[in-house]
Amino acid sequence: MLMPNSPTPQEDASDVGWPTSLDLGWRYELSIIQQPVRARACGNTTKDYRTINPSPILQLVIQDDAAEMLDLDEIDYSRLTVTAALDRVSDAAAPAADLDVDRHGRQRQRQWGRDVGVPAQEFEPTTFVSKLLWGNSTSCAHLLMDTSGQSGLFFFFNELGVRGEGQYRLQFRVYQLEMEGQVPSTSNEPLAEATSDVFTVYSSKRFPGTLPTTKLSKHFSLQNIKSLVS
Repeated sequence: MLMPNSPTPQEDASDVGWPTSLDLGWRYELSIIQQPVRARACGNTTKDYRTINPSPILQLVIQDDAAEMLDLDEIDYSRLTVTAALDRVSDAAAPAADLDVDRHGRQRQRQWGRDVGVPAQEFEPTTFVSKLLWGNSTSCAHLLMDTSGQSGLFFFFNELGVRGEGQYRLQFRVYQLEMEGQVPSTSNEPLAEATSDVFTVYSSKRFPGTLPTTKLSKHFSLQNIKSLVS
């Protein structure tokens, strides 16, 4: 919940009766300012963990009911979080063999201590694809300066990897975490969402190489955002 004013230390959040940001009529726009391009498929262990390149970077713009930009220094953005989910675009490339998929293209299901091969199409596709995403799939808000010197709210996904070859998109949604003791006003509905461009995940043999660090990644790394510079 975003609020222009904070309660005094003597006031409890449940007693203040804060309206939600939706009640205030605020508008949210989530945009991807650095798109993913490629990745090498991750393996079984953390030693073979490869991140998406370049790291996705998002910006959230918040406007009041008069379509005026809010002063970010006067609002509480600490409970805003963005989540990432994976969506498969093409099944032309087979999933990586390390993710419970045998050499016959069948997903494995452990049953009573043994592996039982079953056709992958019998599983829910969304559940299967979600298992391909590896790493930290959430990001909190960072108040930083953009390349023009303006302050903004940014979200970074520099620890995401994919454990299967193919073409994918990332779907991002921004949520507002509820305050302790506050009754949620909505049922986990996102405040805004954005979908990335299609990117390709390659096997280790086909991977064309890591792209050079972008100017945008270098810019934010100077503001203590880690793992953006290779």
